[in-house]
Amino acid sequence: MTTCCTHRKRRLITCLHGMLIILLILILASIAACGGNGSDEAPTDDIFITAYQERPGDVFEYQSSMEFIYSDGKTASVTQKETQSFSQVDSIPEKYGYSGDLGGPYILSTTTVDGELDGYEYISADGTEIVDDDLDTFTRVDAQTISGSDEPEDVSLGDTFTFREESTLFDSDTAEEVGARIIEGTFTVAEEETVTVPAGTFHCLRIDLGLEISITERGITDTMTTVGSGWFDVENGFGPKLTGTMDITMNEFGLTCTATLERVLVDYEIGSVVQLQNLTPIRFVTL
Repeated sequence: MTTCCTHRKRRLITCLHGMLIILLILILASIAACGGNGSDEAPTDDIFITAYQERPGDVFEYQSSMEFIYSDGKTASVTQKETQSFSQVDSIPEKYGYSGDLGGPYILSTTTVDGELDGYEYISADGTEIVDDDLDTFTRVDAQTISGSDEPEDVSLGDTFTFREESTLFDSDTAEEVGARIIEGTFTVAEEETVTVPAGTFHCLRIDLGLEISITERGITDTMTTVGSGWFDVENGFGPKLTGTMDITMNEFGLTCTATLERVLVDYEIGSVVQLQNLTPIRFVTL
């Protein structure tokens, strides 16, 4: 039971944080494509934020805590230290079967949990996540569809966006297709806030989210309903804090579970800010 729940917990954190990052990148792309609002001058109280661009040598250390309450009356607590580090590689391993147009070099994101390897991500130079491997299953960009809200011209506090991602799941060892993941989400650009975590104090935008997640793997389907918030540093675009409440159905065990999550940035090391190729900072209009 503990191993099962820990594995689901890691997936939930990945989904929550990943969806928020994707939202920022999609908004950036939309603004670049639309050319902004046509004005050369912005009101002085507008907020600008640049999405985080992964760079070799960057390191983030997080502490995540989760509390579980199961339908059989049992409870559990998990606290873990997560380290995410970035390096540059020239190629993606052949076992992943990627043969798309996004060439190298690539950024490799390596995640450890309490010092043990927990997963890999291979990311293109323009910030596209090509492969995401949690060491049990992996997703691949050419076996994935993403859709959602129409492109905005400006993004204001209070704006809401929708998001849907459908991904094929492949076995991490054999690369055989073993299932699918569907994520549907609603995101709201909520507030400008100051957030203090162990890594420091950050000027942030808070994005509130609601997610419906369905994971079918090797014939078993689990569902997750999530309500949460992510805070993103205005200057650098990374997320110092993530919180959420999740209702999880674990059909393999005939159980349901309610879980609460808090993930905070403990320490980090980054180079100079590098914007995504062809993208401009998000302009959040605060009028």
